[in-house]
Amino acid sequence: MELFLVFFLHHITNPVEGFPMLFHIAHLTHLLSLQAIHDSSNADSIQEQIHLTIIALLKYLSLDATLSNHKDLLTLFLLAYHFSDNARNTTRISAILPNISSIQCLRASTVWEILNKAPFYDGDTYR
Repeated sequence: MELFLVFFLHHITNPVEGFPMLFHIAHLTHLLSLQAIHDSSNADSIQEQIHLTIIALLKYLSLDATLSNHKDLLTLFLLAYHFSDNARNTTRISAILPNISSIQCLRASTVWEILNKAPFYDGDTYR
């Protein structure tokens, strides 16, 4: 989970050349808030902001990301995480599959969170 957040925080200031991230405004808002809290060393509110940022990264899609099956942030993170060099060669396949499986818990946690909050919004899972 830490690498997931750090990757996007790093990408805002130092993007991977030729590897665009399709951020939704909610992604940028939460990432920049998290960065500001971290920079101010306000440990009291950072835990909640980490949670909100992860939920936002998994919940929202930019318009461009909705037009492609392979442009959601989780998929892009998994691809970039497995680059083994600057030429974008990837690590061996046996190393990729366990990482994909382990990160699915983030996706499952997000779905659980969204479904639990839906009754507060008349069943709307997009709010």
